[in-house]
Amino acid sequence: MSYPRLIRGAFIGLLATAVVAGGGAAQAGPTGATNTPADTVRLAELLEAALQEDPRSTQPGLVDAQTERRLRTIDADRLPAIGLYARGQHQSVVPSIPFDLPGGFSPPVPPRDSYEAAVTLRQSLYDPSVSARRRVETARGQEARASVDASLYSIRDRVSEAFFAALLLGAQADEVDAAIAAIQAHLQVVEARRREGAALPSEEADLQRELLRREQARDQLRARAEAARDQLEQLTGVPIDSATRLEPPSLAALENAAPQEWKSLQTRPEYERFRQTAEVLERRAQALSARARPRLSAFGRAGYGRPGLNPLSTRAEEYWLAGIEVEWSPWQRGTVRNERGELALQEEILKTEAEAFTRELEQSVIAQLAEVEQLEAALTRDDRIVELSEQILRETRLRFEEAVVTSAELLEDEADLLRARLDRVNHSIGLAHARARLLTIIGQPIP
Repeated sequence: MSYPRLIRGAFIGLLATAVVAGGGAAQAGPTGATNTPADTVRLAELLEAALQEDPRSTQPGLVDAQTERRLRTIDADRLPAIGLYARGQHQSVVPSIPFDLPGGFSPPVPPRDSYEAAVTLRQSLYDPSVSARRRVETARGQEARASVDASLYSIRDRVSEAFFAALLLGAQADEVDAAIAAIQAHLQVVEARRREGAALPSEEADLQRELLRREQARDQLRARAEAARDQLEQLTGVPIDSATRLEPPSLAALENAAPQEWKSLQTRPEYERFRQTAEVLERRAQALSARARPRLSAFGRAGYGRPGLNPLSTRAEEYWLAGIEVEWSPWQRGTVRNERGELALQEEILKTEAEAFTRELEQSVIAQLAEVEQLEAALTRDDRIVELSEQILRETRLRFEEAVVTSAELLEDEADLLRARLDRVNHSIGLAHARARLLTIIGQPIP
């Protein structure tokens, strides 16, 4: 195989490494920030800013207002209920006594036309369902807030992906930029030799071609990094430009933040949602029991009509009445029993969902721990690989300056060193990303 083909293969491998590592970079999004970009931003700050920037961050206040209105509606059942009643009618037949009373008196005959207007009043004295319904609505409000928190949690992954993509792509571009400077220095040597007739034009062409390829790779990496920064700015609302330094959490801080006993943790907001949903089901079961108990209320009625309370009167009269009423439907217990059975089934479904979520998290944590272990092992070898690549390249550069090796051989060793440095950058930033993702999975804050 010829040297140019070796160089081409090495550089293609280099580009493949850079593109794969930067493949997770987010697509560019429009930025609406008008403030001055910060000099340095930290991942923890961006995560907090993203929560505030998300439109769903206003939902907890809306949920509280909704719950308050529902509670007021329930409390209104304790207030007196006042109503107006009016009626007018004509009867074709009215009750009558078919004989005369002693003494020649005829029994009174009610009028065929009657009318009535009245005011009614009902006051609940004892209704166990009111307090039970209040507890249900309060629990529903807490469940809704927990659901909002769970839905907002997913934004952590998007911010972390954009942050580490921008960080990685920028670091890769810096490594390629340093390699470009080395190629430019070699090109000056070859140009001087060619002018003296000690080098062939093809050697200069090889270096110029490699220089253009590396400049193209660097520009692609810069563009991807800028796209990731744009998305990061859109997600967080924090002004970020190419000069803003992204400060990742240290590997030591990330490692110390990860607890050893992660299986017993239930700090993800999804677990709070499961707990609040279970609370709602329990409160609904209590409300069913309260609904089946007796209710006591007072009632009153005052009106004017013909006839009044005396159905035999032919005159319009004022009247009033008042009393106590007990309402109880013991035969609803069959319905209550069925509804309780439905709630029990919902509780079982909820338990299976929580168990499935826990199992999914455990599998994700195991996979993430394996990735962390693999990256740590790779990172321990990267420094040695870079050191050996630099040693080999130093010798090749000396031999190149003495015109012992060609530019093609030099470029092959230059590509090896660049690949080694890119691998070290990929593993270093990838390890920080993997540890941050591990904390996100188990529901721990990123330092």
